[in-house]
Amino acid sequence: MIGNSLITQIVVAGLAIGIIITYIQPKITEIGVLQDNIAKTIEELDNVNEVNQKLAIVVSQAGAISSNDKLALSIFLPESFDELKVMKDLEAVTKEAGVIVSTLSYGGEDMLASAETQELETEAVELPTGHNFLLGISSSYEQMKHLLLLLERNEYPLDIQNLTINPTQGGLLDVSLDIRTYSYK
Repeated sequence: MIGNSLITQIVVAGLAIGIIITYIQPKITEIGVLQDNIAKTIEELDNVNEVNQKLAIVVSQAGAISSNDKLALSIFLPESFDELKVMKDLEAVTKEAGVIVSTLSYGGEDMLASAETQELETEAVELPTGHNFLLGISSSYEQMKHLLLLLERNEYPLDIQNLTINPTQGGLLDVSLDIRTYSYK
């Protein structure tokens, strides 16, 4: 009757509690940590799959752009900048408009920064670099309008940042234009 005695039952219960505390409880905790890690991994895998799907959509959209459109974009916002080419283009436009050029000079680079991109520092946005030019001309009002129309029709953007018009005694206008164009380098 030793197997059924109260002392034997207390010893067996103590051993069972000892086994639970020393072996089973740490294993349950370890299993819980592994389950948490598995859940995090599955969640991250879902996030990665979502990003991959968005990337695949963007890649397919980029692949759908025709080569003519890509060429037009590279002309409109070129990777590199050639100040002499822009100055020659400005000179050609002024000749076509029939105006007299008094000054044509390169004013240097201007790094662009918008308030939105400064606030959103987590999102890297590559902004183009602005290149400034100063163009001074003498012309009639009609010639000046024609010049502005030609600047608007240029292959790449020529933004007029500042326009100053002063009339002269001969009926002509002295016009000063601060012009900006853009490139990525």
